[in-house]
Amino acid sequence: HVFTGDPGEPIFYYEARADYLVFIRNFPSSKYIEQAHLGLGKSLSKIGLYTEAIEHFKKAGESPDALYSMANALQRLEKTEDAKTVYEKAVAKDKSYPLTSPETFYLIGENLRKRGEFTDAKKQFASIELGPYKDEASIGLGLIAMEESDTESAIRRFEMAAQSRDELLKAKALFNLSLTYMADNKYDKAVTHLEEIRHNYIDSSLYKDTLLLLSRLYRKDGKIKESISMLKELVYGSQPPEESLTELEDIMLEASKKAVQDDKGEIHFAALWDDVGHWLVDEKREKFLLKIIGSLRHEGKPFLSLCSWLVENASTKGRAIAAVNLADYYIRIGDTEEARKFINVANLANAVNVADEFKKTKDSILRVEAKIYHARGDNKTAVEKFMQIRDLREDDLGQLGDVLFDMDQSDRKDLQSALAFYERKLDESEWSADIYVKLADYLYIYGDKSEALKYYKVAYKKNPEDPWTAYRVGHGEGAPDSRELYSRLGKEDTLYGRLAKTRLMEMDIMNRVEEVY
Repeated sequence: HVFTGDPGEPIFYYEARADYLVFIRNFPSSKYIEQAHLGLGKSLSKIGLYTEAIEHFKKAGESPDALYSMANALQRLEKTEDAKTVYEKAVAKDKSYPLTSPETFYLIGENLRKRGEFTDAKKQFASIELGPYKDEASIGLGLIAMEESDTESAIRRFEMAAQSRDELLKAKALFNLSLTYMADNKYDKAVTHLEEIRHNYIDSSLYKDTLLLLSRLYRKDGKIKESISMLKELVYGSQPPEESLTELEDIMLEASKKAVQDDKGEIHFAALWDDVGHWLVDEKREKFLLKIIGSLRHEGKPFLSLCSWLVENASTKGRAIAAVNLADYYIRIGDTEEARKFINVANLANAVNVADEFKKTKDSILRVEAKIYHARGDNKTAVEKFMQIRDLREDDLGQLGDVLFDMDQSDRKDLQSALAFYERKLDESEWSADIYVKLADYLYIYGDKSEALKYYKVAYKKNPEDPWTAYRVGHGEGAPDSRELYSRLGKEDTLYGRLAKTRLMEMDIMNRVEEVY
């Protein structure tokens, strides 16, 4: 049979392929062998096996039919430059062939479009007013109009193609129509056409792309539940697109920072992780997973499961970070043995690395080690660990303040060393009022009231609304400053307000006593 390569031929392509294969195997020296390879190549092209088809077109000789058929297969594979080379070779042999083959005529237009030769491509497509490739040519013209930012023309072309009786071609037109509406900021219309594909053209090659695009549009509109629904459909299927998992990552990261609102209520991070997190636990997504563990810290089992998985499967850096998080979790609930076990894992992982990126991990290890030693009553070693931290944070100073209160007061040398370190760090940077109050409280309790007052004053300046600090400053100041502070506090019906009123009464009594005597 001689193929023309056009739709509508009464050919059984799979049967033809089988017969050609038998002929080629049994009669390799036949004078018809090139025609057999040509026929087999065309059969393979018709069933979409273009790569295999090209191998047989190469054995089909140098006839215009063989060359044009090979170029068409290359263009179907979007090997545009290779197709161009073969088309030029074919045209040199017979420039009239495309006029007899609607498929070839259309694909030459596609080749021109893909190479950015829009003027010639438009002429080629515009010539296809009838026949089986009329709607595909209309889509080609629409794509060119999109490239030229002519959305009105693109919409018109895609709408024409969307009337096609070919369902797959209609889905392609609707998809491109949606993209055009998106480019024109008409998202509602884009969603309408994408939903049509989703409900009516599930077999389309664009179905997965449709779900992904719908997910992004629903997310953009704040409809997170709908967005997740699309993504879940994608990841439940075979070979889910990588972009769908990346979209889930983005939604998870957004939800980890705050409750994600949609028009039906809130989606909480923990519930979302329970729903879709298992699809994202993958070694390739380690960076994302390390960001997520902080948000799962207070969620119990999900946090423990993810950290444990990272300890077993992550890179050296990831293993160290996950182990530190587990150690910190266990020391917070008072399980020093488990905390020690995981801090050892973190130390082993961190020991083999000297790069700058591991210095922060070392600080995290030191923080947890300090907590472990504090929990065990070894406050001296706890202080030493705090002193080794390169980038001391506010919560570190707060923890150090707690250690100070628990230290043995008879060990003056260690106490003085810890106090000196605390005060030096206060001088090196700016801290919140609470950090100064903690040191002031310690100094006040253990007898150095003048130094305590100094730090109470710093704290009061930073946060004059704190009644405890105001009361302490008032207690240490002389009149009239103390009276002014106590008067202000006394206006509030609180514990400190009542204490302030008592102090004012005492001050009044003392004044009267002094007046009498």
